[in-house]
Parts: sequence; structure tokens; C-alpha cells
Amino acid sequence: MMAGLLMKDLRLTMMQKNTLLMVGIIAVIVVIGEGDPGFVITYLTFIGVLYTMNTLSYDGADNGNAFLFSLPITRAGYVMEKYVFGLLGGSALWLFGVALAYTVNALKNVPFSEEIMMNAFVALLMPVFVLAFLLPIELKFGAEKARIMIVVISCLLFVVGMLVAKTGKSIYPALMAWFGKIEERPELAAGASLAAGIALLGVSCRISIGIMNKKEF
Repeated sequence: MMAGLLMKDLRLTMMQKNTLLMVGIIAVIVVIGEGDPGFVITYLTFIGVLYTMNTLSYDGADNGNAFLFSLPITRAGYVMEKYVFGLLGGSALWLFGVALAYTVNALKNVPFSEEIMMNAFVALLMPVFVLAFLLPIELKFGAEKARIMIVVISCLLFVVGMLVAKTGKSIYPALMAWFGKIEERPELAAGASLAAGIALLGVSCRISIGIMNKKEF
């Protein structure tokens, strides 16, 4: 069941191959043109997750879900496959971004710095958090409403961040000291982030399955 759904979503994603090719070309141009490799890796990873999530829209088009669930496919299995496919898609473009950055740096005789490696690790965690946040929203409200909600939430987070930046000067030294401790033990921060991401993904998956079980097709 899982393998069949993954193959279906891969073929749906390949329908966007021209757009993905353009994304790859832009990434190559940016890296060659003295762009930030860390940004390119993060950008490609994010694009990989978003494009794999587009399969939800394809599934729902022309009453496709009604046909899909007439097959021996459980709703829980369908939801879990979306998480797996999203992680695979994000990881695939992450790997492409890392390989691209490493190759260009090697051709320029520029070392693959520790900072780039740290950015690459943070980018690798991105699919976990993006899927945990976006997938339940898109399953609940649909692609169009989900995009509007994401924009609204992003704006609210920006406003909150600005307010904290203006009113939180008293806690700034404490925050800097805390970040300093994290930099001293990056392996602990990485482990904690990974554990938090896995836990969040588990909660998100349960929520998504609950949403899917209530849907009628």
C-alpha cells in the first residue's frame, strides 16, 4: 500500500518537473554567483517539501479522493504516506543542495566550512517542522485556505517578533548567554532539536489522521 502511494505521488510530482528544473538552475546560478550555500540548501529543502505537498491538491481534484479510498487504502495509511513522501522529497532536494554547494566550493578551492555544515543540518530538520505544521492545516482547510492561513500566521509571528525585539531588551543578555552555551555543545542542541521534531511529527500525524477520519468523500 505504502509503496503504491509513494509511486503515485512521485509520478504526480514529476508532472511539475519543468518547474523543479528551473528551481535547480536558479540554485546553481546563485551558488556559482557567490551566493550563500547555506541559503541555497535551505531554499531547496523548503521547495522540496512544498512540491511534495502539492500532491494533496492533485488527489482532491475531480473527486479523486473518492476513487482513491475505494481502493484498499486506509486513511491512516494515506496520511502517514504523505509525511513519508514529504520527508523524502525534502531530503532529496537537501541532498542535491549539499552536493551542489560542496562541488562548487571544491571547484573554487573554498573549504566546506563548519558554518555551512551547521546550516545544512538545520535545513535537514526543516521538512520535519514544516510538515508537522502545514500538513494538518492543508488537510483540514484545503490548499487555498491553508495558504491564506499560513500568510496570516506568518504575519502574526513577524509582529510578535518585532514586539519582542522592542520590549525584550532586558532579557537580551540572558538570551545571548543561552545561545552561547548552545554553541559550546552543538551536539546537544542537535539532539534536542531532532527529538523535539520527532515528537512534534508524531503529534501532528495523530491530528492529521483524526482530521482525515472525519472527512467525507
